[in-house]
Amino acid sequence: MHLRLKHRRPQCTIRDVAELAGVSDTTVSLAFRESSRISLETRQRVLAAAAKLRYFPNSNARALRMGGLNSIGFLINDITNPFYGRLVNNAETIAQKRGFNVVVADGHWHPKREVQAVGNLISSRVRGMLICTCEKTRDSWDRLSQYSVPCVAVDTIPESYRGAFIGNDLVAAGRLAADHLMDVHCRRPALLTTDLQMESFSSFVAVKKGFIEGLSQRGIDPEDVSVINAGLTIDAGTYGFQRLVKRVPDVDGVLCMNDLCAIGVMEAADAKGMRIGPDLAVIGIDDLDVSSTARISLTSLRQPHQRIIDLAVNALLDSIESNDAPDINMVLQPELIVRNSTRRTQ
Repeated sequence: MHLRLKHRRPQCTIRDVAELAGVSDTTVSLAFRESSRISLETRQRVLAAAAKLRYFPNSNARALRMGGLNSIGFLINDITNPFYGRLVNNAETIAQKRGFNVVVADGHWHPKREVQAVGNLISSRVRGMLICTCEKTRDSWDRLSQYSVPCVAVDTIPESYRGAFIGNDLVAAGRLAADHLMDVHCRRPALLTTDLQMESFSSFVAVKKGFIEGLSQRGIDPEDVSVINAGLTIDAGTYGFQRLVKRVPDVDGVLCMNDLCAIGVMEAADAKGMRIGPDLAVIGIDDLDVSSTARISLTSLRQPHQRIIDLAVNALLDSIESNDAPDINMVLQPELIVRNSTRRTQ
């Protein structure tokens, strides 16, 4: 079968629109800016001419003439993880209100891919970056410093980092979970952490630290707290819980490193005939939308993601516009959202 391809029309320019509308190139440019002061009649005439010629302004070209693209980069670890999806969505909404686009790059929790992603963002001429690193290499930070790219670290940071940062108090999150499990009379609490490759990531270290400390303060010997390497997916939670009950048959409370893992634990426990809540209290982290549904009703540690990104994006854009280094360093507190998965009497 032969396809007949239409010939491409030559791409029209701002000058073509100006000639058709009987105005200057500058007036055409102003017509596409909502805040410009040209008359309504002139704007409508220009836009009508542009529509007739199928012209739309090249924002990248305009930004380059002004010294750079109106884009910021956002390096994340896993685009398939709903946690990062939330961050990206919020960042795009806030940045667009200030006339910037967000270019997303995924490091896939891998140091080489992360460094390559940072290089790609720099090559794209982003004017600044939000950074969630895998913390397995310093090369990403070195490259940003080499090219003088302003950046704000988001969520968590390695101990050696001294730059702009906005994130969560994850030690406090671990303590909140420990206190809640004790308050609902759990006696054999356990922790399902990440897989071995990710367990040294500062977020997960902080949660574990707070959880163990919180249980210790409530009289649970740290040696009696089972810690199982699982992961951040539903399947990882299912497999991790199966291993946990072999080690601790009478486990009655579990903290998971995210909601997806916790949902996997709930599935595995239900398959074994355990009642979620009365027999096994389960806590997740992130408070995903699905966690609030009646069928799942998962107790979760809600982190102020929208507030974090609001602060981070605006700090970065303020830095870009003022040509100063980003000036922010904040840690926000989590909130425990209690649902049926930790209600022990039903």
